[in-house]
Amino acid sequence: MKREMAFKFIELLNWCVGHDTVREDLNRRGFDFDAMYSSLVTETNKLEMDLGFTKLVVEEGMDPDYKEFFISLEDHNGCYIQDIAVIGQDYHYDDDLEVVNEDKVRVLVYADEGNEDYTHKFVIEKY
Repeated sequence: MKREMAFKFIELLNWCVGHDTVREDLNRRGFDFDAMYSSLVTETNKLEMDLGFTKLVVEEGMDPDYKEFFISLEDHNGCYIQDIAVIGQDYHYDDDLEVVNEDKVRVLVYADEGNEDYTHKFVIEKY
């Protein structure tokens, strides 16, 4: 659990101020950012495809309540650029706000590069 929280914290830092700024600041304070980041990132289930101008990344979600994969773009240094899609088991929340998984697949597409919210939602039922 501590590693998951640390990874989410590093992701938040990257999103807020940019990968290079965080690396420089932590290294200046005596931390080895690259070693910390690599040890956290390598523990995730992650596939990468080099597209030349960027990397396409498919990563398993870290929260076990949500069975999903995140598809995003990263630069060649591993810094997040933008979401492309989230694909996983559809769900809803019960009255106690607990996740209830459904027998459907949900696809959220992020087609607007200027907006962090998804633009299209598809729910696919099994034949």
